[in-house]
Amino acid sequence: MAIDRGLNTTVSSNPLGIDNDDYVATVVGPQGIAGAETAEYIAKYNAVLASEISTTASEVAASSSAASALASQVAAAASEGESAASETAAALSETNAGTSETNAATSATASASSAANALSSQNASSGSETNASSSATAAATSASTATTQASTATTKAAEALASQTASAASETSAATSATTATTQASTATTKASEASTSASNAAASAASAASEVATAVNALVDSAPTALDTLNKLAASLNDDSNFAGTMTTALAGKAASSHNHNTIYDPIGASVAMAIALGG
Repeated sequence: MAIDRGLNTTVSSNPLGIDNDDYVATVVGPQGIAGAETAEYIAKYNAVLASEISTTASEVAASSSAASALASQVAAAASEGESAASETAAALSETNAGTSETNAATSATASASSAANALSSQNASSGSETNASSSATAAATSASTATTQASTATTKAAEALASQTASAASETSAATSATTATTQASTATTKASEASTSASNAAASAASAASEVATAVNALVDSAPTALDTLNKLAASLNDDSNFAGTMTTALAGKAASSHNHNTIYDPIGASVAMAIALGG
């Protein structure tokens, strides 16, 4: 509809796309002759305004949906981070995400409030619509920031989980080393016990051998007189003659025969000398 009431102004940037003077007459109050044309302007203005309000409401709803999705992502990230060593960092990121979500909700509420104000006041200027759009844009920006923070929290949770896994592997290795050391200590104890047993057995064997030697020596001496109780004393008593039997046989050969006659002259001195020589004297 391009009705010109003839007030000699050009079509400008007003929402209705009509002459500025006609637009002012529609919004502020009728100027010139009021009639059907004014009603048409008002109807067209209301239709355009309702369309813009509907668009703003759709943007607010989209922002709210994004904020809800973001809240779900943050909750999932928080659940993954509970088992990690960096639980504090994940919780901090979750808190920041919650703050961003609150800011987004606040911006959405402000946008909805702006839309309600625009709907209740048809005479509000286009500046209010611009503010509502700006609020919706700010809400979308806050939602994007919250998504980025949720992603960062997920990354921190993964890093913490990797750190926890490495720590568990170190604990397992330490436990294995401790078990090995315990086994080696047990083996060493067993070996020491075996060595002690061997030493005891050796001592017992030595004592038994000493007892057997003493028994053999006692059996050899067999209560001999002190002058003859060693091999050296026996040898001395035999004049250390290794051929004592031959020597005695030779000495005895010099005795008078059993069938001798007394016609033979007995030389007792010569016999004594021969016996002394035989006995080493």
